[in-house]
Amino acid sequence: MKIVSSLVLVLALGLTPALAQTSAAPATTAAPAAAAPAATSAPVASDLTKDGKPRMKVVRAQCKDEVQSQGLKGAARKDAMAACIVKQRPDKAAAMKCRMDPQTKGMDKTARKAFVKDCVAKTKA
Repeated sequence: MKIVSSLVLVLALGLTPALAQTSAAPATTAAPAAAAPAATSAPVASDLTKDGKPRMKVVRAQCKDEVQSQGLKGAARKDAMAACIVKQRPDKAAAMKCRMDPQTKGMDKTARKAFVKDCVAKTKA
């Protein structure tokens, strides 16, 4: 009995989306939508920080594309990525460098945060 009820439940759940769909597509008489604007290399407003610098997500994506086009692998790829990030966002590159040292020393979370904060402050000064 449990098997039968389980089977009925599975079939009911499986068929529900198929039954909810309409069979006829709505007819459109309007002209096709305008083509999307061509992609530009200029960053979109949401891709910039408050101070007008590109967001790290965008920087990493651009650097990744640049490094991939060069066909680099291993340590050369890592070095090229770091150089690209330093070129585009030197402030974030300093923070990234400061984060590497406590990771190798095995510091706990609070000590690591304090170290990185102090290190970044020293690099800005």
